[in-house]
Amino acid sequence: MRRRTLLAVLALAAASLRTGAAQAQAAPWWAGQPVVMVSLEATDGGLPGENLEPLLNVRQGRALAQRDVRADLAMLQEVGEFAAVEAYVESWVSQDEEGHPIPAIRLVYRVVPLPRIRHVRAEGAAGLSRREVISISGLARGDPFVQEQDLPAAESRVASWLARIGWPDSRVEASVTPAPDRQVDVRIEVEAGAPQRLASVSIRRLPEEVARQARRALKKAGLREGDPFTKDAMLAGREALLDLLEAEGWPEARVREVLQPAGEASRDREVVYVVEPGRRVKVEIRGLRGNRRETHRQVARDLGHRVSDELVEETEGRIAQDLAVQGWYAAEVDIQTEDRPRARVIRVAVDRGRRHRLEEVRFTGATAFTAAYLGDAMREADPEVLGRGWVTQDAIDRALGALTEFYRSQGFLSARLERTSVQRLERSRGSVPVVVEVTVHEGPRTVLESLTEQDDPGPGLGVVDARAGALLGQPLNPAAVDALAREIATACWEAGYLAADVTARRELSPDASSASVRLVVTPGPRVVLRNTLVQGLRHTRRRVVEREIRLETGDPVTPSALAGIRRSLYDLDLFQTVDAELVGDEDRVKDLVLYLEEAPRIALDTGGGASTDQGARAFVRATHRNLWGLGHRLSAVGQFGLAWFGDTWWLDVTRPEWYAGFRYAAPDVPAVGQQAFLDVLLNEERQHPTWRLARTGGGPGVETQIGQRGRLVLDYRAEWRRLEDVDPGTLVEGDPWLPLLGLPGRSPTTGASAPYDPKSAGDPAVPSDRRISSGPAVFLLVDDRDDPENPHRGVRFSLQIRAADGFLGTTPLAVVRAQVVGLVPVGPLGLLLGIQTGAGTTLERSTVLPLDERFHVGGAGSVRGFTQDSLGPANRLVSYDPGFPEQIEPLIEYARRSDPHRWVATGGDAMLVLTGEVKVPLPVLGLKAWDAAALVAFLDAGNAFFLQGVRTSSSAGSDPFLRLGTGLGLRYATPIGPLQLDLGWNPFPIAGRDEAPVRLHLSLGAF
Repeated sequence: MRRRTLLAVLALAAASLRTGAAQAQAAPWWAGQPVVMVSLEATDGGLPGENLEPLLNVRQGRALAQRDVRADLAMLQEVGEFAAVEAYVESWVSQDEEGHPIPAIRLVYRVVPLPRIRHVRAEGAAGLSRREVISISGLARGDPFVQEQDLPAAESRVASWLARIGWPDSRVEASVTPAPDRQVDVRIEVEAGAPQRLASVSIRRLPEEVARQARRALKKAGLREGDPFTKDAMLAGREALLDLLEAEGWPEARVREVLQPAGEASRDREVVYVVEPGRRVKVEIRGLRGNRRETHRQVARDLGHRVSDELVEETEGRIAQDLAVQGWYAAEVDIQTEDRPRARVIRVAVDRGRRHRLEEVRFTGATAFTAAYLGDAMREADPEVLGRGWVTQDAIDRALGALTEFYRSQGFLSARLERTSVQRLERSRGSVPVVVEVTVHEGPRTVLESLTEQDDPGPGLGVVDARAGALLGQPLNPAAVDALAREIATACWEAGYLAADVTARRELSPDASSASVRLVVTPGPRVVLRNTLVQGLRHTRRRVVEREIRLETGDPVTPSALAGIRRSLYDLDLFQTVDAELVGDEDRVKDLVLYLEEAPRIALDTGGGASTDQGARAFVRATHRNLWGLGHRLSAVGQFGLAWFGDTWWLDVTRPEWYAGFRYAAPDVPAVGQQAFLDVLLNEERQHPTWRLARTGGGPGVETQIGQRGRLVLDYRAEWRRLEDVDPGTLVEGDPWLPLLGLPGRSPTTGASAPYDPKSAGDPAVPSDRRISSGPAVFLLVDDRDDPENPHRGVRFSLQIRAADGFLGTTPLAVVRAQVVGLVPVGPLGLLLGIQTGAGTTLERSTVLPLDERFHVGGAGSVRGFTQDSLGPANRLVSYDPGFPEQIEPLIEYARRSDPHRWVATGGDAMLVLTGEVKVPLPVLGLKAWDAAALVAFLDAGNAFFLQGVRTSSSAGSDPFLRLGTGLGLRYATPIGPLQLDLGWNPFPIAGRDEAPVRLHLSLGAF
């Protein structure tokens, strides 16, 4: 917006064309003479970084024309951001083909570059954000600068902003200091003065019934005694009072605000609202059970100001229509009004009668389609009323209009459907069945006999040939013909014919039984690219942008190519706005100008969430998105979290989780569409219900974009891991952690092993010795859902393969994980089907996957109704004291009295989880105000396993292959993140495992 305003000012200051002629002539002396040389010069030698000469219309060797010079002046003023542009013509001498001298000219465009802003500083803004002052001023580093225009505008914007936020006596002065290289430094000096504070706020003539609500409304509007206040807050308070009075029955109320000094020498102000409530409107409703509040407001709004027979009749009709939508087809509404000296009483009497339901739709004259088929089509055309079994006049008319269009799409071009009657079949009990009778006038059916193009179809050739087989011999569908015309036009546009137009001309036979369609294509000239100009680069190097421009000189300019360029530039995450414009007076040749506005180089993100399974977390991420102008990114991430005590809901505040890491990313390295990165993990404290792990490491990788929906990541990581704490029950024989914890297990030097029994092995030595894990990993993601944030259909597939090569570590292993989630809409409902699976193995016979690599199942992310990661193989041990706080120790001791033993899940080397979920949006249930919420019913099945025959306490039992969890849930989109509430039920608890039959899963925010 700023660029266009500036260019408009420059256009007013455009310089004229200067010639060497002494007096005016009908045609300039230089018109028609050949151009020997054309060049751009700057008054101080400072031409812009972009070469503008390829965009000029005047070319060497061509005859000079006035229109070309005018076009060049306009183009330079538009895209060059110059203070002035002048054209100078000098007589010159050239040679013809035989070497004889001939008169010629030399053309020079002399430009006056605008200075650019080097720094913007705000001073004197005590108590205010200097960054916000600079932002409000509209001046930014790198912008072109016109002192006479920009300084007064910046001062006005800042002063107006200060007055709005409570500093009405502020003074703002902006000044400029020249800097090297045609730059300027701008200084904004602010004297805010004393703030205008609210001494008191009062309301006169306010009805006592709403006094308390009015005070709350004014505080919500920003009027608090003792605080600075603004004029906007005063106006917001006035509107809040008007809304409150109208809602409470004073629709004619008027409110006037008065601002006055709190005292003779005081700067504080008093705000007084003077209310003229007018006549109160009282609405009395009889015979209406539901939705009374909304009906009350509607009647007061419609009849509160004035009453007439027409208005009363319209209001009665609206209420009756609302009741008809709910099935009360024969509802009768009677409204009576009574005017009193200070009030108007409106009495609404509703006789709903008996509920009506749509029994049948009878069709007369329909031969092409059955009555049952047309009746189902009517219900589908209006699912909110007819589809739910109710009936209204408007719903019938809407459905008949849809059926008429359906008939015409099947070749019945003159079809008409008319509602002839609505019959109510009286019965003694229950609802009243309604029969709707419809008369169908089908008329002749028209078949498409021929489909042709004009003799020279141009760029649309081939589209008709590909579609004719499906249309010829079929009933004429006007919508399909129009779609074909649009498809041909799109093919023309994609071939570079931007002005292409396609019209369909239809000829019917005398009896309308057949039709011939002729498609006339007017392609216009083909537009090709001459040059590309990039404007707005301040920190980004041009070659970063050039990599994303797929068009070259001579290529046809197409809408998809321009959209692809914009999309690619936005994907760089370097620019706030990307605007692509085609300039040039020639119809066949255009220049592409890209106007780019760079985003701030430093971005800061914060977020967090809370979950009954994972605890509470908060994170902060700082990113420099454009290192060295190459689009390279450096991100620093920090995370802080509080996990739960074991399987209880007590937050561990003594040993919080924390995470810190960096990522350096280089886009289009090693090739276009790829991104090389280096991850550094300084620390991650990972809390599991039965163990706690700390790890540090990192490694390089490459991410490749696969189309628009997929990405492939290859990386190599090395990590140093250490167990900070562990429950002995989660360990199994052959676990590589055993010798590092000082427990019986395979010796890292001799390879000898001793059997591990968690019941008698003793306490582990924690923190453990470090274990090194290194190896490559592959991650593939294909997300074909319609919306990643709030999807309704599509499939998401992910595959992860990770290996430990033993190069730095001591246990070679391989782990594979896969997940497929599909979303299928079923009418207004949504069906989710998902499967998660995984398996892993070590390359040594005597070992199993270490506990931090094993698969765990249970909780909100897998099988709901169970504690987090509690399913699968488990060991039974005597209860121990994990160090609970003293405040809850008696509660824990009381819980242990029933069973002194406990079961500890070990995880497994394989897992399988199946999920089915039905989502019902609340508006489908009639709660239209809850459009961001939905109910879900789910069924989960899954488990973790040991494929290598590892012995645990549960191995000798009869545990089922899959554990089931089912229940109901709520989904709601909140301003701070998605809310997911699930109440899971365990239908088949295992005796003696202390499994709760019902468990609540709640998560809010992002994890």
